[in-house]
Amino acid sequence: MSRRLVSLACMGALSFACATGSGASAGPKAEQQRVKNIVPFDLANCFPPKLELPRPANEAILAGFWVAAQPQVQECVVDPGNRGADKATRVNVTLTVSENGQDVKVAGTNLSAAGKSCVENVFKQLPPAAPLPKGKKPVLFTGELQHNVDQSLAVEMGVNEVSDMAGLIRLSEKSACECFAGWQSAAPHPLKAKVSAKKPAANQKVAAEVVFEPSADPASQAVAQCLTPKVAALPFTVKSEQVAFTYQFTFTHSGLGAPLTEMPPNVQVMQLDGIRGQSAAQTAFKLGQRANSAMTYDTLVRKFKANSRSVTVKELKDKCHGMLKSDEDYAQALQSQLAMEQQTVSTVGQLKTTDARWTDTDAASQKALADTQKELASAKSARVNDEKACPRLGD
Repeated sequence: MSRRLVSLACMGALSFACATGSGASAGPKAEQQRVKNIVPFDLANCFPPKLELPRPANEAILAGFWVAAQPQVQECVVDPGNRGADKATRVNVTLTVSENGQDVKVAGTNLSAAGKSCVENVFKQLPPAAPLPKGKKPVLFTGELQHNVDQSLAVEMGVNEVSDMAGLIRLSEKSACECFAGWQSAAPHPLKAKVSAKKPAANQKVAAEVVFEPSADPASQAVAQCLTPKVAALPFTVKSEQVAFTYQFTFTHSGLGAPLTEMPPNVQVMQLDGIRGQSAAQTAFKLGQRANSAMTYDTLVRKFKANSRSVTVKELKDKCHGMLKSDEDYAQALQSQLAMEQQTVSTVGQLKTTDARWTDTDAASQKALADTQKELASAKSARVNDEKACPRLGD
């Protein structure tokens, strides 16, 4: 189950290359310059969901922790400074929890020292798993993220002059979280800004002019007002006499848990994929809790069988009913995940009817839906079997 959750969380990063690599043509300087680096930014990097890992940690719970951290881990490899020269980058994170607490080790290929540090900081900033009870065997989970510049969300520098300027804007968004405060618990909206600049005199900095398109939404206007001076102050490099282009800010918010109907179609699907990832993390937590409850019950049963006077029937019943409750919580989490799978299948299916490039994403979404349906059926069956065991213990 945990491996399926990890692959599910990473699926979205490979699904949207057809629509995230380019934007509008540049303005007066050269019609040939295509603006790349128009890359959606997940506001979960500013407002991550509040995590409280169940205790004690086990493999499923650590898998959920890894899945929940995907928005931040993926953001690390968007930055070209965190990647090497190759197009493909692999991030490996090993989470270990022992009686001494949590340990995180980061490795990978084509991952720069800055990239390794970025991923390490992700887990330093998230609430760690609690130490295990004394004498309990350490728990280990290894997660892997595969990133490819041609398929995944990525900023590329050195493409052309305006694309490099656009890349600086995109990379600056993570440090502008205060500007997005109005969207912490609300749906973000797309924004467009016209950016223009002239070649500076010797030893002078570029003076950029940034003008956002007006918006009828007060929160969007507040975001634009906050971003304007920040974008204008970026250390742009302008070698041409004059450049001008339009930068479209697009956002997802995987911590919000709601679709984004005003965003472009590909970003809407990315939003659904992000929500599915967070839902999958919660499912993993419930699976981990179910495993802990079952282990507690099984331990009590063995103790009862060894010495029937050491455990009361009431204790057995209570623990068995606790396991049934964890069965139900797990099934409910799967049911919520299933709803997101169905919505994603519906949305991607509609896109595929007009654009064949969504075919692979549609197939992956269909498979994820089928897998979750099987997991839900299995969870319900386990609940039925566990319930049958409880009354016999009371005889």
